[in-house]
Formats: sequence, structure tokens, C-alpha cells
Amino acid sequence: MQEKTAWVFLLPVNDKNKNPEDRHIYDLSFGVFKLESCGIAKSNIFLAIDGINYDNISSLVEQFTGSPHKIYSTEKISDLKKDSSFCSNLVLFICGHGHEYGLASHRGITPHKLLTTICSCTNFKNIVVYLGPCFSGIFNYLPTSDTQNIVFVGSTKFYSSIATSVTETIANGIKYSWIADIFLMGVFRWFTTPEDIDGDGLFTILDSYKSISLYTNKVYSNIKKKNFPRLIQEIPKQHNELKKLIKQHGACLHRLRLFENVNWKRFAKMSKELMTGIELKMIPLYDNIDRKLEIDLFNIQESWISDSMKALRIEYKNGEIKTI
Repeated sequence: MQEKTAWVFLLPVNDKNKNPEDRHIYDLSFGVFKLESCGIAKSNIFLAIDGINYDNISSLVEQFTGSPHKIYSTEKISDLKKDSSFCSNLVLFICGHGHEYGLASHRGITPHKLLTTICSCTNFKNIVVYLGPCFSGIFNYLPTSDTQNIVFVGSTKFYSSIATSVTETIANGIKYSWIADIFLMGVFRWFTTPEDIDGDGLFTILDSYKSISLYTNKVYSNIKKKNFPRLIQEIPKQHNELKKLIKQHGACLHRLRLFENVNWKRFAKMSKELMTGIELKMIPLYDNIDRKLEIDLFNIQESWISDSMKALRIEYKNGEIKTI
């Protein structure tokens, strides 16, 4: 009997009173659509998404895939484990945001917690986890089980994971645009049209890592080259604007101290209000400059894999993964 693979998508949310960002739901939904389009059975695909408005989430998923899907909350992960127990292998795609402590989840999904959860699913012989969030390197170097082949493939080490505008064909031939995680796009691209990078005649998880890394680096390099001319024009302008605001802020502060010394409360109050207004203009400028420099100049997105030898022994064939 052929071993079955559970294809699981996980999208946690940091705030239990909010839905995920639409773009993250689009990433997940596009992945589901691509898997189904290459013949993977809907019954083998499982979605675990946090949120408060599941009607809206379901609607967005159906818009991309063309059919309704059952959605589990991370609170009901035990139900998902039970429903996927007929499968012998697991591929887990993690979407959404990441933090220095793990996944951006109100349930506190640390590396240890994630590893403990997937290792508790003893029916899975092979487990492959693709991590799209920022700081996914937090999940590297974990003490994985000797009885299971567990491989983590991450989008980046300890930097931000980059997203960019894409336009893709979804269900019913509709063209749709959104800001997509470029690593996850590379993951879904490989499972749709796998490449044998090392030339051994097999499509292994190690091939997927190499292919996804090449794709991600190429896209990110193009983003940097495209944004650099704009960066060197905008940053000096924003610095000059910031210098003017800093000078205005200093002048207001000087007047405020003078007014306070002579107890002119009305004028002191006016100076404080002017300073507050200037500060409100300065904050987004600082944030914008920092973000542009971090993402377009200093950020490094280099994918990683936790265990290359285990990855070399896991093959993707006919919509399933299996041990070679």
C-alpha cells in the first residue's frame, strides 16, 4: 500500500482578537491551489489558521482554490492530528509572521513547542517543515528524533523574510495580485514543477532546498537592484526633511525652556503642542528610513536546511514524499 502524505498549512496569529493579514491567507491559499492543481488530493490537505472571522477566512481560501476547505484553529490541533493519522508522512508549510522567540502566535509557538508537537505524531516517518516567517533560523539546530526523518527548511536565518508584489493565476483562471512571501512562492513552485538540481534522477527535499534558495536569491537580488536607484534618491531627501524637523524641534524646545523659566504657561503649552506635532512627523520618517535601509540595503535572505543527509533520503514523487 502506498504511503500517504499529510500536507498541512499553519498560519498562527499574534493577536487572538484578530484575523491573519489577508496577504498571509493568500500565500496559504495559493499553496493549497498549487498542490491541488498538481494532483494532490484535497482529503490529504489540512489547514490550521487562527482568527476570529472564519467565514471571511474560508471565503478567501475558496476564492483561490475554487472549493471550500475545512479549517482548524491551532486550539483544535489535536483534531487535525487525529484526522491526518491515516498518513505516514508530513509536509508542513508555516505562513505568517515570525519573532525572535519563534512564531508570532498568541499561543507562544517556540521552537521547542513546535518540535515537541510534530514529534508526538508518531505515525509520521518523514517530516518536512518549510518556514516562511522572518527569523526562521530560530528553528534551526534542534534536537530532532532519531526515529523520524525530520527536516526543517527556512526562508532566512536571523533576518526579515522578504515579500514582493506578484500576479498569479488562481482558480477559474482568475489573475490575482498580492504581496507574497517569495520563499513560500519558491516552495510551491518546486512542488508544482520539481527540479532535480544534483542530477541523481530523483526529486529530493535537498533538491527543493537548493531550487528554492536559487529562486529566492534571484528574486531578492532583482528587488534590490530595482529599488537601489530609488533608495539613493529618496534617503537623502528624507534625511534633509528630517534635519529640518530636528532643527524646528530644537527651536521649540529652546522657547519652551524660556517660557517655563518666566512662567508663561500659555506660551509654554503652545510650544509643547508644536513639539508634539513635529515629533509626529519625525517618527514615520525615522521608521521609513530605517526600513528602507534594513530591507533594501542591509538585509540578507539566505535560506537554510537543518539536515542535508536526511533531506537527501526523502523523495517527492507522484504527490507524496517517502524514504528512499
